[in-house]
Amino acid sequence: MRQVRSDSGKNSGCFLERIIEMRKINVTFDNVDMVEEFVHVVQDYQTDVDLKSGHCMVDAKSIVGVISMGLQKKMDLIIHTETCEELVERLGFCRVS
Repeated sequence: MRQVRSDSGKNSGCFLERIIEMRKINVTFDNVDMVEEFVHVVQDYQTDVDLKSGHCMVDAKSIVGVISMGLQKKMDLIIHTETCEELVERLGFCRVS
């Protein structure tokens, strides 16, 4: 997935286009122990990681934010980089097909 963001300088009249690569996978958590393990795993990576359900989005590195999203429901994990195969593999315990 690609997201294109245009940034403009205040006085320059120039536009810079940044292409932000991201990957989305579906996850779910059966219990708080799974949430703790999930947050521990994503905190090992420097990339931004968000968790989205409906109109709500939280920082996936925040245990309070992730718990506030609820348990036992399908959510979108948005990883803000394309090079995340190791992270995706480590999250196999909470992935949903």
